[in-house]
Amino acid sequence: MSDLPNRVVLTSGMKHGEAKALLAALWPRMRVIIYRSTVQHYKEGYPTAEELELGDDEEMCRTPGREAVLHGEMTGQDLHHAIMKAFSLDTELDVGIHGVWRKKLSEA
Repeated sequence: MSDLPNRVVLTSGMKHGEAKALLAALWPRMRVIIYRSTVQHYKEGYPTAEELELGDDEEMCRTPGREAVLHGEMTGQDLHHAIMKAFSLDTELDVGIHGVWRKKLSEA
């Protein structure tokens, strides 16, 4: 798996700001918002994902040993699933291409 294009490993102790910078370096045209969703967010649409986004100094997760391995061959849906599974965090992908859920990240 080490030969996959644009590979990064996000870990539980990593700060959100560091994770954001790694994702932006690999996929500069894709904005990834990582946030802790709330019941109000889903029911009413407020607060928005941007308002709930983790602060740069917040850890991805406080449970040691968790990690999400992301790479360019994944789809947007795969990225979302990996972050949700590893850290119980939600994501919102903001890109200018249609079908980001099915396209490879390397195409974003």
